[in-house]
Amino acid sequence: MDLMALPARYHRAFNEHAFEVWREVFDEDVEFFIDGLSLRGVDAVIAHGLESVSQSPGLHIASERIVAESGDTIVTEISLVAGDPARGGSRRAGTACEICRVRDGRIVSCRSYHMRDPAERLDAVRVPARAEAGVTADEQAALRRVATLVAQGVPQAEVFAAVTQEAGSLVWADTTSLMRFEPDDTVTLVAAWSAQDADLPVGSSYPVRQELRSRREGGLPWRWSPADLPLTEPFVQEALSLGIRTFVGVPIAVDGRVWGFALASSTAVRPFPDDVEARIAGFTDLVATAIANAEARAHLRTLANEQGALRRVAILVAQSLPPSAVFEAVTQEVGLLSGADLARMERYEPDGTDTVDGAWSSVTDKLADGTRYDIDCLSVARDVRKTGGPVRLDSFDGATGGIAQEARRLGIRSSVGCPIVVAGQLWGVIAASTKRDDPFPANTESQIANFTRLVATAIENAETRGELRRMADEQAGLRRVATLVARGAAPDLVFAVVAEEVGRLFGAE
Repeated sequence: MDLMALPARYHRAFNEHAFEVWREVFDEDVEFFIDGLSLRGVDAVIAHGLESVSQSPGLHIASERIVAESGDTIVTEISLVAGDPARGGSRRAGTACEICRVRDGRIVSCRSYHMRDPAERLDAVRVPARAEAGVTADEQAALRRVATLVAQGVPQAEVFAAVTQEAGSLVWADTTSLMRFEPDDTVTLVAAWSAQDADLPVGSSYPVRQELRSRREGGLPWRWSPADLPLTEPFVQEALSLGIRTFVGVPIAVDGRVWGFALASSTAVRPFPDDVEARIAGFTDLVATAIANAEARAHLRTLANEQGALRRVAILVAQSLPPSAVFEAVTQEVGLLSGADLARMERYEPDGTDTVDGAWSSVTDKLADGTRYDIDCLSVARDVRKTGGPVRLDSFDGATGGIAQEARRLGIRSSVGCPIVVAGQLWGVIAASTKRDDPFPANTESQIANFTRLVATAIENAETRGELRRMADEQAGLRRVATLVARGAAPDLVFAVVAEEVGRLFGAE
């Protein structure tokens, strides 16, 4: 795909005021961020374009160049001109850095950062939603450097480090940092920069306190002065030890949720300038893009791994291998895909027990094939049998029964399992277990469910093959007896052969 073709077409349509072309360029649900304004959907983007040229009829894009291109992302720098060049009345209206992400031949997100030229600051072209505070060439250059890293898909840690350094230098902070909210209601310092090369506790986590929790829920920037600095908030004591007096915090929003905060702090008593939040926000947008891109790449890797695992098992099923070979492969694939420490397949027995038909472990300890357990006590197998659907168990503490005891012996902390349904009947369960404290991801049940369908197919195929063999054996036995009868064999011989064939057919003693 020629990534540059889409931004070029979008810029050309802007100059020609052919905004309906944007419906072919932008995704229907495109996310467009332009100097602090967030637009969602192609209709909103077109409306913004129409309003821009309505208020500034002579505004157009004079030139564009590629700053960076990588994978599905392209960074361009465009030069804006106001007025009519044919009449000699045009003037530069600044430049803009744009980060466009492409999927399926459409732009799905675009982030635009505008810089007015120094000569134009007093008589600037007014475009809807342009940031009112003037920005400097240094800011544009810093944003462009970070945008290039984002477009190149470098590791998040490298982007975070660059953001803290660039933002700190730009706003004349003594320290800058990025904090990430965790699912367990803690906050982690993921990156930090100090003008004095101070040793900052990157990687440390603290519980989220009330002040920070309210800021997370509100999703708005905030400031702390020396007078109102809360002493119980995370990392405040470390900041005070460095002589920090004032803070500015700007939220980092990813997919509609507050992922974390970017903080700038100073040892000076005087507050930061009024526009510092807006300047930091340019970098938080880039952080959000880097996180979203990384999550998208991780999701694609997960899908690829899942499809590869399913394909390998499906090949075994298609080759009509014995069910035991399929069971062994399935438990291994489920264990590796889900990041489990142990995976197993259990078959329900008529007497209320279940039997381990296959097991995999990342270490030497695992459940032995053929082991039978009573499932009246706490277990994934018991709850799946009761509900007929997927279940999770977060703890085996205090539980009795063979499976719970075995789980504790193996160090299992939590498990997730899905039913195996064969010909409309509950046949068994596939379960994954972990020794970690953190639970399995939310999509684990759906991953396991895909394998249960393949297992059911393998079992049905095996039962069908068994039934065909029994029919063939039956027909062969009848044919042998019929041949004797047709030949007029003595009754005693016919009776003896019939008894032998019936015994062989039904496996009788």
